[in-house]
Amino acid sequence: MYRRISDGEFAAFLSTAYSGAPAVRRLLDEAGLRPNELGPPEAVLPRLRVTRKEELSAQQQEDPPFGGWVSGGMSSLRRVFVSPGPIYNVEGTRPDDWGAAEAFRAAGFGPGALVLHTFTYHLSPAAFMIEAGVL
Repeated sequence: MYRRISDGEFAAFLSTAYSGAPAVRRLLDEAGLRPNELGPPEAVLPRLRVTRKEELSAQQQEDPPFGGWVSGGMSSLRRVFVSPGPIYNVEGTRPDDWGAAEAFRAAGFGPGALVLHTFTYHLSPAAFMIEAGVL
């Protein structure tokens, strides 16, 4: 049931992020990558360094509110969550923005299913991930 992102979708995603999110631009520049020269995800992702939680928190404090990681303004967001750090996590406006639906469908959950989940809806995205993925 897993659907691999196409090379074109991957390139379009990174191109949008490169032009709209300064932190993504820095990350790609550090790796010597340009949006018009990208290959498939399996060739690009290993070249990108991991951004640690502490670094992300510092970036968000230096460049509020999201440290340069979000392209698009606040109108492109449905919700903002706060994780310890603090780190601000965002949810976009697309249906199932977390990409959880595919996993839940594979497990047999979907519209009309009776689902009891016990995640809180208080400043954490987990409950919204479950909700978006099952509905």
